Amino acid sequence: MARRRRRNTEEDSIAGGIVAAAIFAYFLRGKIWAGLVANPQYLTWIIIGASLTISLIIFGFWRLRLRSKENAYRHLLTDQARLLQPSQFEHYIETLLLSLGWSDVRRVGGSGDEGVDLYATKDGLRYVVQCKRYKDLVPPHYIRELYGTLQAKQLDRALLVTTGRVSWQTWEWIKDKPIEIWDGAQLGALIAPLQRSRTQPDYLIKQRRAARMLFVGLAIFNLVMLPVALIAPSYLPPASSLARSQTAAPTASPVASPTSLPEPTATAEPLEARAIAVVGHGGNLRAQPSLQAEVLQLLEVGDQLELLGISADGQWLEVKTEQAVIGWVHRTLLRIDPELEAQLTHNP
Repeated sequence: MARRRRRNTEEDSIAGGIVAAAIFAYFLRGKIWAGLVANPQYLTWIIIGASLTISLIIFGFWRLRLRSKENAYRHLLTDQARLLQPSQFEHYIETLLLSLGWSDVRRVGGSGDEGVDLYATKDGLRYVVQCKRYKDLVPPHYIRELYGTLQAKQLDRALLVTTGRVSWQTWEWIKDKPIEIWDGAQLGALIAPLQRSRTQPDYLIKQRRAARMLFVGLAIFNLVMLPVALIAPSYLPPASSLARSQTAAPTASPVASPTSLPEPTATAEPLEARAIAVVGHGGNLRAQPSLQAEVLQLLEVGDQLELLGISADGQWLEVKTEQAVIGWVHRTLLRIDPELEAQLTHNP
């Protein structure tokens, strides 16, 4: 049972890691893009992180596929053992114990066996073994009978081998008793390597070769992506040249609703020279210098805007975005070069 829990925990950890990486990348996509716009050198780390994440996802899926095939094979072997006749199953377990290095294995079986199917010795301890073919839960009275037989025979330990499973109450009951249980999952795990050694002697060699090929492929992939990550930022044009290369485009006039008051028209006072400001806090680009004006575009942190003018009260700036949309933004949303402060300041 402990081994089965560890296997399930490992599978859940792999799947959970893949899902967590995908969710992490999805929710941070906005911040990653904003940081890339403001700092092109971040592109190197983004590419390196992406290549490593892809490698981990590929490795995780390979492990899950391999584990799934292994579990299916073990279930198949357990099901085949369950279909045997009682005497055949006892002989099957006898052969299994001998293959695992047990000694003095002797089969009893038949009527009047007093709950004993096999006697065996392991590490100097004498065992009484009971074999049960079940698909689901093994009734707990069999375990109690086995414990009574162990005490009556005055042996060291008892072993129950079954193709089914036992309840958690049974696992709790045997904690402080010299009883071992091999359920269907553990039985399949013990049979699988022995069966493969007879039917697929080169199985482990093929698995190791496949693992080496996967690691070599992932290593080559990451080595190729490393120089790409280092030179990629040099192919990004400067942010300032992107802003200056934008051409002005006409903007649609806002349509006033029948119940709304018309927005006041503000005239922009042109700056002496063209300048660039960076959005420091996300906000809205509006059609007029008013909080009630129509929203033309959402601004994100790191966006660069070309300054065109300033409102009469000095609180709103007329700007042009990288998409050539012209509108008004409140000055508290922008990071402006100190040298431009004098041009943006108005006397009362």
